[in-house]
Amino acid sequence: MDNVTLRDIAREAGVAASTVSYALSGKATLNDETRQRILQVADRLGYKPRAAKQSVPGEGSTPIIAILIGGGPGQPPLDYHFLGEILRGATEAAQDFGFLITVLYEKTRNPLFDFAALCRNGTVKGLLVTGQHRYDEVLESLIAEGFPTVLMMKPSQAGSPVSSISIDDEQSAFQATEHLIILGHTRIAMLLPGSTDLMFSSARYAGYRRALDTYGIPFDKDLVVDGGLLENLSEEAMGRLLALSNPPSALFSGNDTQAIGAMRAARKRNLVIPDDLALIGFDDSMAARFCVPSLTTMHVPEYRMSSEGTRMLIRKILRPGIGPESIVIPAELVIRETCGVRSERHFPGSSNRTQADE
Repeated sequence: MDNVTLRDIAREAGVAASTVSYALSGKATLNDETRQRILQVADRLGYKPRAAKQSVPGEGSTPIIAILIGGGPGQPPLDYHFLGEILRGATEAAQDFGFLITVLYEKTRNPLFDFAALCRNGTVKGLLVTGQHRYDEVLESLIAEGFPTVLMMKPSQAGSPVSSISIDDEQSAFQATEHLIILGHTRIAMLLPGSTDLMFSSARYAGYRRALDTYGIPFDKDLVVDGGLLENLSEEAMGRLLALSNPPSALFSGNDTQAIGAMRAARKRNLVIPDDLALIGFDDSMAARFCVPSLTTMHVPEYRMSSEGTRMLIRKILRPGIGPESIVIPAELVIRETCGVRSERHFPGSSNRTQADE
């Protein structure tokens, strides 16, 4: 049987592909009966492992790490501040160990840039996966094969063989909503940053609900809508919220783009921010800092996350026997003008945010 894969063996042996990978590599403790069954199936199918070309700094060409970006041509444009901070943190960390950084789309029209092929042929030594949507089975297959991978901004599930670095979306949303409650708001709307099928959107929604429950504020389903990914969509969503017979006095937006779209909707109705509508966003993008009034938001430390995630990935590349790691970094509340406070402050750890990030 030509080109036997781990999935072929898994199907025949009645186990997961990751279990096959562990059995063939000997890197995990398995039931001896299971291991022997997998080895026998692999032998019967004629499985031949790919030759492992271990490329390390100083030997041959410079090793490459790829930052995998979700989507591809024709998708909505990326937030350039987000991508810039990711590249800055990853590049500086990679250079310390003699690695280069490249960026690959998950989908591409050109087969020369097929990220899975570049990983399997040894061109790319490891993947730093950005974004929080569900990636397809191609990436899942690479992970099952033991390819060095770190998920960034998406926590790995318990027992997963893949490492991750993320923020605590649920607690961050709780903190943002709580801040509005402490300021005296009880009609607090939320613009979801996508379907609740997405892990980060679901977590931020859960934090919003927990804050309401904690302070005894009744939940109103009419105050929660999907804000979309673009300003015009969030503007339309906010318009529907403001058209309610009992409109919200405050808004927690799942990201800054939505919050800016919501501000536009409020101005069209001659509402004054923050007197008539208080807002808190999420991300701390460049637009949040320079819009008028400046946006209160949750700061996501992209530089720190990509820097630490890259070091985590290089450890996995150079020491393949180490187990998975999981790091959760808190987001910080940045107090600006849109929630009623006129001076910029950061909580927690405002005095050393720059040092912590860089």
